[in-house]
Amino acid sequence: MAPKQPKAASTAPSSSITFNPNDLSVNDLVDFEEATGKDLFEVLPTDAKAVEDWRPSAKVMRALLWIARRREQPGLTLLEAGDLTIEEFVLDFGGDEPRPTGGAGSTS
Repeated sequence: MAPKQPKAASTAPSSSITFNPNDLSVNDLVDFEEATGKDLFEVLPTDAKAVEDWRPSAKVMRALLWIARRREQPGLTLLEAGDLTIEEFVLDFGGDEPRPTGGAGSTS
């Protein structure tokens, strides 16, 4: 069997994302639910303390990345979104300062 070839480097935009659930369309919500089997508003933290402690599952993180990135990268698939890496994932509920979630790669 031939050895595995390393993955090509991603040409995706910067990996830091600000995600504001208030900016989502109904289709975004349906796509998230179909991708994860969960209602987005049931998995999102509800207050500042919950945001600090939030540790989303891999499926939830991938779906959020997909939803957030596909406006910048039309045609991005759910599987391709899973290949993206992030330095910091930020939930922005609007009005307040965005708060780091402590997602993958976070130093908080």
